[in-house]
Amino acid sequence: MPESRTAEREDLSTAASRPDRAAALPPLVLLPGHMSSAATWEQQCRALRGRRTIVVPDTHYGLDSIAQMARAIAAVTPERCDLVGWSMGGYIALELYRLVSERIRTLTLISTSARAESPAALIRRGEFLRTVQTVGLRAAYIASLDQMIKEPHHIEPAFRERIIGEAMRFGEPVLFSQIKAMIGRQDNRAMLPQIDCPTLVIVATEDDVVPPEYTEELAHAIRRSRLHVVRGTGHCAPWERAGEINPVLEDFWAAAHSG
Repeated sequence: MPESRTAEREDLSTAASRPDRAAALPPLVLLPGHMSSAATWEQQCRALRGRRTIVVPDTHYGLDSIAQMARAIAAVTPERCDLVGWSMGGYIALELYRLVSERIRTLTLISTSARAESPAALIRRGEFLRTVQTVGLRAAYIASLDQMIKEPHHIEPAFRERIIGEAMRFGEPVLFSQIKAMIGRQDNRAMLPQIDCPTLVIVATEDDVVPPEYTEELAHAIRRSRLHVVRGTGHCAPWERAGEINPVLEDFWAAAHSG
């Protein structure tokens, strides 16, 4: 299991002391997906540098249930925050909302679902684990990553290597724990109408990890939600279409703040 710290903080902590927009807005809590760390949010952190305090919790990576992960993150969640969950991070965000809804000013859900594990996803995870056993974690992870990336020309090679390096840092123990957590997660669709904070749902039309219709149903069920559709790309839209997604995020947070 990777070294446990209270949270990974991008080099943005000084923004909290400035009398500017960063001081007016609450901290931003980013929850990455499977086998991912703060590095996965690099393009968002770069865009927000000096304007937001950003926290990426890291005490949950090696836990083997989504509920346990949410409880670990609740212990380090600020008293008021804007929460963003991508993929597995979205599964955790929904559980975290159940625990500390009063702390969450806004919620953003990216390429994720409230459903329990589907039979198709279960088969895919089994195939991935067999590939890990056959060719090793690095080769299996790279093959999976390259399948998810629809527009590789939008991904800097050095960034791709950093993402791969973080997954290798976690290793097989974290891989197995996180897969167990995702397989065992509960269906949270019944709680969606109870979410009462402004919510942004981002769906990619070519996502072949989380079916787009699963993500879209979040927006249909959450009362105070808006839906943004990213066309022509897949599960890694925050990397491949950061230039589109980052302004959407900022406009959403600003509207919630002014409202």
